[in-house]
Amino acid sequence: MKRIVYLLILLVSVNSVMAQTTIKGKVTDTKGEALIGVNIAVKNSYDGATTNVKGEFTFETNEKDLVIITATYIGYVPQEK
Repeated sequence: MKRIVYLLILLVSVNSVMAQTTIKGKVTDTKGEALIGVNIAVKNSYDGATTNVKGEFTFETNEKDLVIITATYIGYVPQEK
């Protein structure tokens, strides 16, 4: 089975006005090709997004501690970071 290898450019920045954290990044396969429609989520939370045609995603969460980000895609092994 294939693996989602990279959750690249996983940048976390704090938006002090809204007290939310923005999580954004890009998902690619082992060849560096963008993966479209990958489900990205904060583990044990309802916060998340789906990658666009460039493999990019962005979403906001109220989580304040370290979190685990999951990536799931049909035909690929789920990944956590």
